[in-house]
Amino acid sequence: MGEWGLPRAGSSRATEASVLHSSSQSALVVGLGADVPLSWRLSVGVEAVYHHQNNEVYSSDTTTGIDGGDLTTFDLLMRLRL
Repeated sequence: MGEWGLPRAGSSRATEASVLHSSSQSALVVGLGADVPLSWRLSVGVEAVYHHQNNEVYSSDTTTGIDGGDLTTFDLLMRLRL
């Protein structure tokens, strides 16, 4: 469980013209991953992470699909031990 804070960035003219706005909400992040060592220094892996955001509101425009939503990410990883 954590807190997401997403501020708008850009010039005042750009942020005023944008349908996006700043948003802060609590979030629950759950993930699963696997790591395969190739040598003592090198390994590769995969991760899947689901981000559930509570009461997210990124935009008042509900027709574009950017008004909110939960994210799922998939990552391929390469780790090098120094």
